[in-house]
Amino acid sequence: MGTNWDKQGNYQKYNSDGSTPVVVVGSLANVIPVTQDSSANAVNTLTVVGVEGKSIYVEAIEVVTSGASAGSDINILLKDGATTKWKTIIGSGASRGTRVGIVLPMPIKITAGANCVLAVDAGGASVVTTANLAYYTA
Repeated sequence: MGTNWDKQGNYQKYNSDGSTPVVVVGSLANVIPVTQDSSANAVNTLTVVGVEGKSIYVEAIEVVTSGASAGSDINILLKDGATTKWKTIIGSGASRGTRVGIVLPMPIKITAGANCVLAVDAGGASVVTTANLAYYTA
């Protein structure tokens, strides 16, 4: 199985023999980046509001700390409504500037009409988190 960008900017996944694409999973022209900073020692909840009849497809996620070293574990959850679809942690004691993230080889599909939520725990005194999300709707 291989991947390729076509002339229209669509990301396609092909069978190993190079035959017709199995899935068209995104378009560079349609990707929307969003970012949000927390206050110091505060939860950061970045929400992409769902649209009736359309799904949100998450292509990339990143969270970065600044201000101070993490005073506690920072749980990072990508949610489809109330359901967790992806989770990672920035560990207690992580230095400022620590980042976690992923560019997904296949986007995470959020249920049609549901909100997509990137929920980031507070990190301790003086810790600010920056949440970044890249997505498209279809």
